Amino acid sequence: MAKAHTVEALVKTGPFGRSKLYEEIRDGNLIARKCGRKTLILDEDWERFLKSLPVLDSGTRSPSPRRPRIA
Repeated sequence: MAKAHTVEALVKTGPFGRSKLYEEIRDGNLIARKCGRKTLILDEDWERFLKSLPVLDSGTRSPSPRRPRIA
């Protein structure tokens, strides 16, 4: 039996916000289904989406956090 998540539940567990999830759905990177007013994402589609994200190259430094501009 497939398990489904609401967008709100995925936002609460992270790491993406609501806007980013809907952007990925719109761009066709994340498959979503509708049941009434609820947007549902099957667990298998969520896992596939996460596995499709690029792997960080171990030799690449992650970007430093932005520092506020001093005028």
